[in-house]
Amino acid sequence: MNNGILLISTNWDTVIENAIRKILIKDFHLQLNPIHIHGSVSNTNRMYLPSEVTRERYRDKADEIWIGNQHGLAWMSLENCRKVVIYGLSLDPLDAELGMVLAAGFSNQVLEEILIVDPNHSVIAHRVNLLLERRRDVKVKGINCVTMKEDHDYTIYRRHQDD
Repeated sequence: MNNGILLISTNWDTVIENAIRKILIKDFHLQLNPIHIHGSVSNTNRMYLPSEVTRERYRDKADEIWIGNQHGLAWMSLENCRKVVIYGLSLDPLDAELGMVLAAGFSNQVLEEILIVDPNHSVIAHRVNLLLERRRDVKVKGINCVTMKEDHDYTIYRRHQDD
């Protein structure tokens, strides 16, 4: 992770990282090394659909290892994040491996806030809250896609204030 920005993408293309580079390069020295958790167009053998799993009958061992490494890299990188922005990602329950990666990464001791930028942030916030540890309070907020301002607070306070 460089300059406080970590990009984990479920997209196979490079549109998001190219846009981030174009916008932020003006004000920041940015070295962005995105993690493509569902593979990338740069190697079609390593692309997979959210409903698939790492170990599919047709996938060879080297590709399984690469995908597993991407997942491990993603959750280990999330362990250092204080704030996470989920942008345009539904967190579909059929994508079980993504849920496991995020749950592992969100279990860190420094995570303070998760911002969800999506028109359907209420559904996604519910899914995020299911992935969070029950022993910690992490703010979960829905962000309006047009104004980019907080629209709703979905935080579930799990601890008593005097703990």
